[in-house]
Amino acid sequence: MTRLKSVRLDEYEQWRKSSLDNHRFVSIWADSIYFNIRLGENQRMCMLVIMGADADGNKEVLAVDAGYRDRGLHIAPELAIADGALGF
Repeated sequence: MTRLKSVRLDEYEQWRKSSLDNHRFVSIWADSIYFNIRLGENQRMCMLVIMGADADGNKEVLAVDAGYRDRGLHIAPELAIADGALGF
């Protein structure tokens, strides 16, 4: 199990550091995947995921990171705009 975990972590680090220079995404969105694991006072664990789609409709995972339940945003925004997409 330890060896398998080590291999997966190495693969994840290579993927995380891979360049997106040759990609052009026409839309990017964020979502989260929740687990039934709670840490501390009602802190529900989740994976934060950012996806991108190109002009042909091909989807790609751009980022994945561990996170926690939202901070209270109960009505989803209908539009998000980023100037140049830096730090979006």
